[in-house]
Amino acid sequence: MLKCLFLCCVLFLTGCSSMSIVDEKGYLDFMGQMPRDLESHGLPGNRESVQLARHDSSYPYGAVLFKQLSPAFMQGQVANYYIGETFAQTLQPRRSVFTPRKYGFGIEHMTQRVQVAMLAVCDWDGDGQAEWLVSCRVTPKRGGREKTWYLLVPEPEDSSQVLKGTAIAIWDCLGQSCQLIRLKADHVDRTKDDAGPMTEVREFTPGEQTVTTPPAPQKDNQSIEEHSL
Repeated sequence: MLKCLFLCCVLFLTGCSSMSIVDEKGYLDFMGQMPRDLESHGLPGNRESVQLARHDSSYPYGAVLFKQLSPAFMQGQVANYYIGETFAQTLQPRRSVFTPRKYGFGIEHMTQRVQVAMLAVCDWDGDGQAEWLVSCRVTPKRGGREKTWYLLVPEPEDSSQVLKGTAIAIWDCLGQSCQLIRLKADHVDRTKDDAGPMTEVREFTPGEQTVTTPPAPQKDNQSIEEHSL
């Protein structure tokens, strides 16, 4: 109980600061792609200011994002959308590999790799409430467009709240050709809508799927055609 209260206090104090960079490398990548946007929002836009704002935190950002962040922002934007209210619920039995990281996590699905990272705590929309700046990179295994979403995620009020990521931009790459797609985000939604699909989980017996050839599409994966943004 005391440990939980301590972690909550750490998060509260971090959120009250004007800016706190958690993942310096990830933030620098973001800075290189959206320098004007950072300047317009009063956030660090050069290496010196980034280093000054860097903060080593013991808060388990990766675990919280894995258990509570909704992947709904990807729906309709990727070839394969894995159903689940949170990223944790998208794991497929004996098919997905989860890798925890210091400030994020990775998921290896049958058709794609997902890498989520906590970049910084900031007040992007200037409403006096802190948001988490988060990146989510999705790489298809069979070729295609690699996309990195930059999200604003509200700080969780408790350990059961499903967090909705508000996308502010997508770094869209096909091979070495990349473009930045800015998205309108006037405010940050504090909670996820309840209208999303229900989680579908199915068990499979060992040996049902081979590992040397690509598997046939499964009913527990909802295939969605990618469309032009």
